[in-house]
Amino acid sequence: MADPAVLHRWAGNRLLLLPLSTLAIATSSFLHPALGAPLLVVFIAVILAVAIWVVTGSEKFCGRR
Repeated sequence: MADPAVLHRWAGNRLLLLPLSTLAIATSSFLHPALGAPLLVVFIAVILAVAIWVVTGSEKFCGRR
């Protein structure tokens, strides 16, 4: 890896989606309690999508081809 700071900055920017999506989903669930269970599924999907995005995208920083 050439520069760990670049990787951490890149991954950190993507990981910022997690608290932002948590805020949006929690606010929606608070305002409309009936949406709590479906939004939980959406939240789990967002977590998995961001994790896959970070893992697959971080390979370009590892120097492997």
